[in-house]
Amino acid sequence: MTKEFENVKMIAFDMYGTLVRNDQSSWESLTKEIVKEFSLPVDAVKFHELWSKHEKTFRQSRLDPKTLNINPPFKSYKEAWAIAWDKTFQDFGISGDANLFADRGIEKMSRGDSFEDAGFAIKQLLQKVRVGILSNADNNYLWGSIYKHQWEFELIISSELARTYKPDPKIFQLYCERVGLLPDEVLYVGDSLYDDVHGAKNAGLHAVQILRSQDTPGRTPVPQEVKLIPPDLVISSLEELLSIVL
Repeated sequence: MTKEFENVKMIAFDMYGTLVRNDQSSWESLTKEIVKEFSLPVDAVKFHELWSKHEKTFRQSRLDPKTLNINPPFKSYKEAWAIAWDKTFQDFGISGDANLFADRGIEKMSRGDSFEDAGFAIKQLLQKVRVGILSNADNNYLWGSIYKHQWEFELIISSELARTYKPDPKIFQLYCERVGLLPDEVLYVGDSLYDDVHGAKNAGLHAVQILRSQDTPGRTPVPQEVKLIPPDLVISSLEELLSIVL
């Protein structure tokens, strides 16, 4: 470990956009497939735009922007996606199975490909430090991704399990409690400056931002009143992380 991270005993990763791909084009393709399969009388591009608008509203409202605490009741991604689909059906004046369409999103997430450097980096890190996952995700597709890639982690915590979302400090605090470590003994790695970096730093963890070359949907919109906390380090690949922490 470099001196900056000499106290670190565990590295926790964000999943989507950090280890596993989740880009905008894949969601657009999914919508086109759904429109074609169910012969919906809509323009697929506009249909996706409206669904995305409703889904973004969920991400904007799920946390109190001042306290970063969850705005009850907690909604899983599947619940929120189904609500967004239902509203989109209403916008177009058509009927459809919102839960079925939400399930298609779950399936899409669970079968996403990993970034090329992810598998090797995880194997190398496991030989030296404790490694885990902390992700804004539902349990079923998060575990689906892990099973697909045959990865092993000491602790996996989803937003569904924690009943809140990053950047709420409570989800990071829960992680530290579960692994029996102080916040400054955990290094969090993620692609989102708000959800991952700001959230982790605000809870007392170290944070590294990884810059991935993809248009990542699903991040929590940053409230205007929030002054973002910068990362300890910015990297462009997990190979860079290995050179720093091993």
